[in-house]
Amino acid sequence: MKNNLLQSVIDTLSTNSNLQGNEALETVLRNTSLIDLSELIKVDTNFTRDLKFIHKNIRFSIDIQECVLIRQVRGIRWEYKVIISNHKFKAEENWIVIPSQEHSNIETLLSIKMELNNVSPFLNHQNNSVIYQLLDIENAHFENFRYERGGVLFAPSKENKYSLSDKNYLSNIASIISFCVEKDTSSQFLSGVYRNLKSTAKRAQQNIEQHCVGSIPVAYLNENSGLPNQAGFLRLIGHLIDSGETDFSVVVLSIDKFSYFCNLFDAYTKERFLAETIDRISSVIVNNTTLSHIGASDLAFVLLEHDSISVKQKILEVLNSFSEDLQVDDVKVRFEISVGISEYPSCGNNADTLQKMANIALFKASQKTNDRLVIYTQGMEKELKLHLELSRSIQQAIERDELEVYFQPITLVGDKGKVHYYEALVRWIHPQQGIISPDLFIEIAEASGEIIPLGYWITQRVCHHIHRKKLPANICVSINLSPIQIRETKLASNMANILQRYSIAPNRITFEITETAAMLDPTLTRLRFSELKNIGFKLAVDDFGTGYSSLSYLLNFSFEYIKIDKSFIDHSSINDGYAVIASSMIKLAHKLNMIVICEGIETAQQYSMVTDWGADMIQGYLISKPMPIEHFYPD
Repeated sequence: MKNNLLQSVIDTLSTNSNLQGNEALETVLRNTSLIDLSELIKVDTNFTRDLKFIHKNIRFSIDIQECVLIRQVRGIRWEYKVIISNHKFKAEENWIVIPSQEHSNIETLLSIKMELNNVSPFLNHQNNSVIYQLLDIENAHFENFRYERGGVLFAPSKENKYSLSDKNYLSNIASIISFCVEKDTSSQFLSGVYRNLKSTAKRAQQNIEQHCVGSIPVAYLNENSGLPNQAGFLRLIGHLIDSGETDFSVVVLSIDKFSYFCNLFDAYTKERFLAETIDRISSVIVNNTTLSHIGASDLAFVLLEHDSISVKQKILEVLNSFSEDLQVDDVKVRFEISVGISEYPSCGNNADTLQKMANIALFKASQKTNDRLVIYTQGMEKELKLHLELSRSIQQAIERDELEVYFQPITLVGDKGKVHYYEALVRWIHPQQGIISPDLFIEIAEASGEIIPLGYWITQRVCHHIHRKKLPANICVSINLSPIQIRETKLASNMANILQRYSIAPNRITFEITETAAMLDPTLTRLRFSELKNIGFKLAVDDFGTGYSSLSYLLNFSFEYIKIDKSFIDHSSINDGYAVIASSMIKLAHKLNMIVICEGIETAQQYSMVTDWGADMIQGYLISKPMPIEHFYPD
């Protein structure tokens, strides 16, 4: 063993002249310690014993004060397990369920694909959970599992900080832990990790010549693909900066649902899908030697084009290359790609900052449904920080009475002063941020699942105001529904119970859903609306005209009201075609015995126009902005 180890050190130094001797020796010693684990960890070994072996082998190689595993179970709940605490191995075998209010933070962190120390300062650390305690540690480092959703959270002692070499070593440790968590996937996965560790000098030279700019030791290569890994990609960026490149773009790509689909196949098929993906990207960025494999489903490269238009055109070619299925034998899979881009030097003057900005842009791209390509612009980081803060505090907002329901009147055409019903619109009065747009926090609530309790709270608050203010019996209120709420099996009965507590008739409440949301799962929407209708609630389709625009199809949902989208009102003044379509929709809706509401009416001219169309009701700033109930019914 000693002779082999010495030869590995000599080979590493000879093929990597820019690598300091101590670093090379440390790398080989660490790799050797991980290779030794292959004799201890077998497919049938006990999970806890595996982790104990890992801890025993690594504890003198690197400072790991805390280590926690995080995983998602069957796409339903998140769990964590502490395996190292205060440098000591923890023998507890139980996974602990993570409270639902923390799910959105975990989802966001996994989506951002950043080290946690870049994110932790933006989160509120008054929460005492294990996850937040670790986020408080400045130099915490996160590595994704290879196949399952989740990963390993490492934290050193407070006075220490992980170097690039440390992070690469942690990546290999995470790979081995990942195998222990996911043993039923394939033993070939772990074998691949060790094959990579054993081929230190030879494989380094091959990959440097084939894929890399500058000299990259094997410690900076991904064990599955042979391309530079996360640490290696940062070295590539640093090499370009040091060599005097004045203008380039850092591109990070995420292959959506790659791990999920690949989980259905064996390790060999997974490797071939990965190879097909890399080949498809390489066919577009021909002769680009910076392509790197920085995560299980993440690839990155650098483009030397000197203007945003050329960069965007090249990335669009990459996206278009995935418009056709990837095929391995008889298996076909189609992947969507999200892309984040940062530009040097405008986005930063060092590798860490440039990739961080590209990751923020990538997170933004992953949240969009149409444009999956985003170039980092000033303000995105601030937006991300706000997103993380709101994700954390949205549940507490209800408990702290920071939310309020505003009412916007809807009146009959021809009688603007007579209100027939109101639309209830939730507002968040944040103690630091002020009034937060619903467009922002409703999206966060949907992603975190908090939209479920929030929806019931809004209904309860509306009923409270109706009861307290003794609103006349002919006044109705509409409440917006999210497609997430439609999944609630007891939605109709729970809503009925809320009304019953306040002795309010169901026909005084109208539930609105956007046309696009209604069509996400037409069968489920039809079922849930039938349940609401049977209880006596009224139904409305909002933003009509922006999606499917098929009245005959939407008739199956038993809508009483149709709200014509504001875009028709805005565009009709410059394009008569919008007016023709809107007036035709209104005529057809009337033949189907539906009441038509035109929203977004702000001027007398618009009011006159929708009157000519034949609209029944109007809503908009011409009548009133959304206001607290006291504005309309003073105490």
